[in-house]
Amino acid sequence: DTDKQQEDDGKSRITVSKQFKDKVVKPILKRHFRRDEFLGRINEMVYFLPFSKSEINKLLLKELEFWKKRAKEQHNIDIIWDRKALDCLADGYDINYGARSLKHEIERSVVNQLAAAHEQGLIESGNQILLTAQENLFHTPFSNGSKSESISRSVKLQKVETTGGRSLISGLFNSTNNNNNQTTNVTYTDIKPEDHLKTYQF
Repeated sequence: DTDKQQEDDGKSRITVSKQFKDKVVKPILKRHFRRDEFLGRINEMVYFLPFSKSEINKLLLKELEFWKKRAKEQHNIDIIWDRKALDCLADGYDINYGARSLKHEIERSVVNQLAAAHEQGLIESGNQILLTAQENLFHTPFSNGSKSESISRSVKLQKVETTGGRSLISGLFNSTNNNNNQTTNVTYTDIKPEDHLKTYQF
């Protein structure tokens, strides 16, 4: 029902097909307004389409960069993330709320955890924090004695500590310092703040 067209700047533009407009949209409007003369005065219709996977990814990165900058400026804490964290946050996208649902998911899953961990002394100035994801297994029992299993993902915080070399930068890590052949050891420590579902200021 939608077509992608290439614009002059190389970006793709999504257009709604004429068939979709005539067969789906116009009958809905006609049933709602019940007046052909009113519909005839509509010169243009704006369609709100779901975000594509790449658009969701761009929105997530923009919001994460905002909080990364804020954490660095206000708390001297460096935040990085991996692909698993992005995929997990993308699960929070709600077509009915658009970009707001992604912003809410980051505040709920990331910011509240960071704020709780900071308030509880689990992270401090100078720390580097990795956002990644973990899988949670749930068992649902039934009356006949059987049970079903389901898996959900959630964002997990890890403190990154390095010895003997450079730290993680932009999610990439080189295990060997090529300048002096010094091996770098890196450790990841899970951070589990209490009551992170509450609202904290960060």
